[in-house]
Amino acid sequence: MYFIFFFLVLGFMGGHLIDLPCPWVVLVGVAMLTLVKVFIENKPGTDVLCHADGPLLILISALCIMIAGVQQTGVPGMLFEFLCGMAPQHSCAKLFTGKKELALLTLFLVILSNVISNVPVVLLVAPNLDEAGSPKNWLIVSWVTTVAGNLTLIGSLANVLVAEKAKERGVTITFWSHFKFASWSTVCTILVGCLLIRYVPC
Repeated sequence: MYFIFFFLVLGFMGGHLIDLPCPWVVLVGVAMLTLVKVFIENKPGTDVLCHADGPLLILISALCIMIAGVQQTGVPGMLFEFLCGMAPQHSCAKLFTGKKELALLTLFLVILSNVISNVPVVLLVAPNLDEAGSPKNWLIVSWVTTVAGNLTLIGSLANVLVAEKAKERGVTITFWSHFKFASWSTVCTILVGCLLIRYVPC
């Protein structure tokens, strides 16, 4: 099993170097698991399907449909254009230059990440970031949306999954019990990360 895990990690990290799509990495990994079940453990290959989380797959599928629907409304683009309009010369690239503009963009990403979750935010905002150009700008968006998902219990799919698994084991994680710790830790982490990305040469 360890070599399959190694393959998946290697595939996700280095697949882009050979233009290997992530879905193919996953499919190959599942095929390898099936072969291990059949030829090494002498079990039915269908046992692999027992590890699939049906409700989680439905949730992710619904999330993808929601993202596509929201994109078609044009609202994310309008919001981003509104932000760009507040930047110097009405340029999206300028959102990443000044302290005030960067703070405004960060606040926008944090709020949106906790309204529709952080992964959809990246998928919604990414098409509007082409003008921004600099790799550092993409790093800032990546960092802020990733960490912002920790602010609230519903800000990240991972948070929801942890809360559900904890509930199955008799541990209840409420919105406020999570927020009491996550609020200050998320703000500090975002601040430190943005400062490092913005001012430390890479």
